[in-house]
Amino acid sequence: MLDRSTEILTLIQQGRLSPALARLKLWLKKDPGSAPAWHLLGVVQLHRHDYNAAEAALQQALQIRPEDAYARNNRSLVLLRLGRAEESRREAQAAIARQANEPGFLANLGYACEALRDYVAMADAFERALALGADLKECGLAIAKARRQLQHWAEARAALAPLSLTDPDVLTETLVLAHSSGDRATIARTEARCEGGWDTIAGALVKAGQFEPAEDYYQRHLQCHPGDASARYLLEALTGRVAREANAAYVSAVFDDAAEQFDQHLLGPLDYQAPAWLTRHLPKWAPVNRVWDFGCGTGLAAGPIKQFYPEADLIGFDLSAAMLEQAGQKGQYRALHQLDIRDPHLFDVLPADQQAPDLVLLMDVLIYVPDASRWLANAMTLMPKDCRWVITLEQGHHERIHKQGRIQHDGDELMAALPPHRCLYDETAPLRVEAGKTVTGRWLVLVS
Repeated sequence: MLDRSTEILTLIQQGRLSPALARLKLWLKKDPGSAPAWHLLGVVQLHRHDYNAAEAALQQALQIRPEDAYARNNRSLVLLRLGRAEESRREAQAAIARQANEPGFLANLGYACEALRDYVAMADAFERALALGADLKECGLAIAKARRQLQHWAEARAALAPLSLTDPDVLTETLVLAHSSGDRATIARTEARCEGGWDTIAGALVKAGQFEPAEDYYQRHLQCHPGDASARYLLEALTGRVAREANAAYVSAVFDDAAEQFDQHLLGPLDYQAPAWLTRHLPKWAPVNRVWDFGCGTGLAAGPIKQFYPEADLIGFDLSAAMLEQAGQKGQYRALHQLDIRDPHLFDVLPADQQAPDLVLLMDVLIYVPDASRWLANAMTLMPKDCRWVITLEQGHHERIHKQGRIQHDGDELMAALPPHRCLYDETAPLRVEAGKTVTGRWLVLVS
């Protein structure tokens, strides 16, 4: 007969998370001091993508049994999913200190170092994991990426050499490396192996700052798929076109794909500043009763809002169903709505008890709204008097598509088009990091 731990692990491996969770609740009701039960509960919540619940369970397991290297390793992974990369690195190091020969522990350390943009340590961690028998493809791609970031071209090529170009991930990284290092022979040889997927390769090149070849690859993709509106939009972004219309399908697809690891990526490698900025400034705007969080994503703004205003009525809106699922797991929104904020019926479809906010968040939202001045002017006329608007912009040429597919706006032009309003706050400050460079944002707080 299987013991309880083995039975629950089997259920987790089979993807049967609900019965695993039910068994764990019974176990903990009978034995609340069981470290294995708390550890397994953390693993179940990790698989359910409820990272806050997973972190709490693993923390409880470690309070009971601090020497458990596997619980520390799993907590490292959860912390990384929560975007707490430095804590994740420390926990991974603590796991390795207790059990040095586990390749999975080293891989988790490597991913934490990637989030911290410590590519030397990332390469070292994955090289050590590989020496201990970790997956060749996972480690090879990670080492190649780290070495490429460091411009260690020969070491990056060596990491890719044992991998098969029939794998799309390997082919993509090979082309990104070749373009980054100016290796024309490898470009020609690898392109000859491509049977499609030019849009995927183009996207990877954009992330690496290789815009000219990305433009060429989007054009190749569109020759075969002329109806792909998302690829056409991204090609227009690379050529610096003025934004004429939003591409809701593109935005929804991008964020659906990114949702599971969005917090990890945004708060880690991209060093996204909005949650920290809210934490610093929210206390100045008391009272806050009802908040509309436009483009709420996974709910990163909910933590600061609830920290200062635990009774605030928080309503979230987003295009991406996967993002809303992540936000719902945080348990801090009274209601979540999947819709395009540019829908002219937006203000009609909400129930009466969700109307009339006194704070509206538009944080990294107008970067997907081409005619933002007109949209915001209309929205402000429909809000209650003295409603406050927290807005971040990617400051630049007004309503021009940036190379990464976001729409830039000029804050002065935006405000000049609005109805009478007061500006409580106007600052130019870092918004995030992209391709190793700081992206400057415009931070505005307006009162309608």
